[in-house]
Amino acid sequence: MQLKQLYYNLVELSFINSKNKRIQVCFSYESPVAAKFDGKIYIFPAYNHSRTTSKHLKNYLGYSSKEIQEDMQKNGDNSQFIFCTTPESILASCL
Repeated sequence: MQLKQLYYNLVELSFINSKNKRIQVCFSYESPVAAKFDGKIYIFPAYNHSRTTSKHLKNYLGYSSKEIQEDMQKNGDNSQFIFCTTPESILASCL
């Protein structure tokens, strides 16, 4: 398990699950806001983030909120982005 500070108040927790796959979880302040797992990017919670959290997501993912929404509209279920209602909903399935 590795904890890495990426920016001011933005950290990434990275670990290997029981199936030997890497999971990366991004925290803005103390709240998990995104996870990278198995070629997908999970964004949670599925509501508009504050300006600072949106900036953190842009820095972490390399995509703006607008680009993420455009990708999801264009690619539907084949999008690399998935909105989740709670962090627990994805993290439980990753372990």
